[in-house]
Amino acid sequence: MRAEMAVDVSYELAVETDLDFETAERLTRDLLQGEGFGVLTEIDVQQTLGAKLGVEFRPYKILGACNPHLAHRALEVEPGIGLPLPCNVVIEETGPGRASVRFMEPKAALSWSATPRLSRSRTMLQSGCIGLPRGFSDQTEAGAEERDSLAPGR
Repeated sequence: MRAEMAVDVSYELAVETDLDFETAERLTRDLLQGEGFGVLTEIDVQQTLGAKLGVEFRPYKILGACNPHLAHRALEVEPGIGLPLPCNVVIEETGPGRASVRFMEPKAALSWSATPRLSRSRTMLQSGCIGLPRGFSDQTEAGAEERDSLAPGR
């Protein structure tokens, strides 16, 4: 399996994978948990658009993730920081057996706040969030190595 950093957009960190949608979602949830994030909200865009508009849409979920320790620290410093929370993570099917995962870029999410006391929380959030795509790549590479080692003839 392959996972690579993709789109260079100032507000997101994106990973393109050779994983099916369900596997990408499961791995994303595991990586979020490993970085101390919980999923507070979940929007199944495919289901919502089907129910509300009667349209077909590709598998697409928005997970609202939050690290309670970082959120608490930031909210103590600046109550209005709750506006861009929780941090959204998007999982989207991009083709058969392919999915992309997009994480909100922390600097972009918190850039509108000039509160100096938030700089430590911003740095910690950025460290955790940037680790997510990297962890995604590590996990998919490890899975590919394990799968390859179990293949017949090896």
